[in-house]
Amino acid sequence: MFGGNQFWWVGLMMMAIFISMNIIVFALRNHPRISYRVAYFIAFYLLLNKVAEYIAYQALGEHLRLPVEFSALSYFAFAIFVVFRFGKADSFPAFCAVLTGLIFTISFWVSPDSFILDMDHPFLFINSVLNHHLVYLGGMLMLANARKYSWKQCWQPVLGVGIFVGYSWLFHSLSAYSSIYGKPIIIQICDASILAWLFKDMQISPGVYVAYYLLVVALLVGLFVGFYALNRWGVRYRSRRGIDEDGYCLHWKEVFCAKKSQKIEEK
Repeated sequence: MFGGNQFWWVGLMMMAIFISMNIIVFALRNHPRISYRVAYFIAFYLLLNKVAEYIAYQALGEHLRLPVEFSALSYFAFAIFVVFRFGKADSFPAFCAVLTGLIFTISFWVSPDSFILDMDHPFLFINSVLNHHLVYLGGMLMLANARKYSWKQCWQPVLGVGIFVGYSWLFHSLSAYSSIYGKPIIIQICDASILAWLFKDMQISPGVYVAYYLLVVALLVGLFVGFYALNRWGVRYRSRRGIDEDGYCLHWKEVFCAKKSQKIEEK
């Protein structure tokens, strides 16, 4: 996975961080309210962080520096839907948060050199690594530990991802964003140009493109199925142990005031 990369050890570090995020999720599986609080404060931090970042870009005169990347859109969707508690539609931002983290970390494992050598500034790189892992952690806590999503809501992430991709394509096609800041990664994934970025010394044949698109479709379908399957497992696990099924039942004040999770007495 890291073979041939000068900075393979950074990719290994990213893998260790990713594994740590999942260990945290697993460790909090019996605490839906704590999980929800952690996800909420991650969302609150991301909202402040990204609003400040894009205000700074505008102040510096970079007026086209807007949320166009899938990850940037996911930050805002997750932050807004969780902070303002749009409970009937938060399966969509939770899915986007998990997908954003997965795309980032898997890409980093495959080609850490591409990230390190193309780094604009160490601060921006560290901020990106931090935000990608935090949004993944927040999404996983909501998915596995804190919320109950229905299969009937599956149209929400499907529609949401479609809107994100369509918006990015419009911005890429109708503005000078890509010529200034580079083609958005979501566009590179859609048109398969990401292969040339990840495998710079590899000769890409038509068969590779066919295999790539089949893999992308399979992964996306698998992620949709896995998203709801993992959520269902978490709900059943908590129900068997007599734990509150949904951390979202927290009152506004309880989000900010730590209280012990209420448990249903086991029969």
